[in-house]
Amino acid sequence: MRFFVLLLALLLGVGFVFVNWGAITTPVDVDLMLATAKAPLGVIIIAWFGVLFVIVAYGMLVQQATALGTARNLTKALEEQKRLASSAEDSRLNDVKSSFESKWKQIADQEKQLLQDTDAKIKDKHTELLGNFKDILAKTEQSNQELAKSVSAALDTMDDKISKVLIAAQAKVDQAIANQKADQKS
Repeated sequence: MRFFVLLLALLLGVGFVFVNWGAITTPVDVDLMLATAKAPLGVIIIAWFGVLFVIVAYGMLVQQATALGTARNLTKALEEQKRLASSAEDSRLNDVKSSFESKWKQIADQEKQLLQDTDAKIKDKHTELLGNFKDILAKTEQSNQELAKSVSAALDTMDDKISKVLIAAQAKVDQAIANQKADQKS
């Protein structure tokens, strides 16, 4: 925008000089402080403003070049900072990921160890219960054998007593029958 305003002012100035060229080139007495000379005052003033215009244009050009260089340097610095920030973010994400994986592995290892310990305890309890069951089964079988022997012995004793009682009763019945037959004969 500033460039267009300056270009418009320059074009208006050039147009003014072109329209008044005759008056501008008319020679007059000019005081140069040390001497006096006959020269066209308009041309001297135009030359003076031309030199000022070139100096200002050069200053603006240097300022624009400096601004472009600074913008380029800032853009490079910004891209470098962006790259560093991205790298730092990637590094941070990798750290978080590795930390998560480490903790996850630690938890998985703890759970695996807990399962192994629990499995070992269950096997130990199973073995203990199986041993207790076998002991109880052996004791029960031994008790059953002892009971069977005891019952068998008691039955044998009872059988002997019953046999003796039956033999004694048979003998008494035979005796009574014999006595009755003897009584009937008499």
